Amino acid sequence: MLYNHKLYLQRSDILLNAAFESLPEDKRKLIIDVCMEEFAQNGYEKASTNTIVKNAGISKGILFHYFGSKKNLYLYVLDYAIEVFTDKFYGISSDVPADLIDRIIYYGIGKLKLYYEYPAVSKLIMDAFLIPLHKLFFYNRCTLTTSRNNHY
Repeated sequence: MLYNHKLYLQRSDILLNAAFESLPEDKRKLIIDVCMEEFAQNGYEKASTNTIVKNAGISKGILFHYFGSKKNLYLYVLDYAIEVFTDKFYGISSDVPADLIDRIIYYGIGKLKLYYEYPAVSKLIMDAFLIPLHKLFFYNRCTLTTSRNNHY
């Protein structure tokens, strides 16, 4: 795995994922797929956890029990998307041309096929690079600070 979302999470947040990981695979996949679609279509800021829980058929409380926050959910799903994409990308490595230019073309075409085959995964990853994670964390801190100051 090239990317590890756990680097960005606090120790207590990592433990939350253990409850999610213990779910049956089909239920986990359903929740991840629904989350991936929502984040890919709307981005982090506009993604709705209400839409996610409705489409996944779970309660909002259980979603936050599994992930603790929308940020942790996003990072988990992003990690999953990157893992899927890299596994599929490195899986196309049969009959790789020996020539450098042909190899670049081969992998470029392979990447395009993956973008077409996994549009939500591809969009989620591309959007994540447009909004770097450090901005995501900075945005959350600013929002928290601003909302706390407005209560006084």
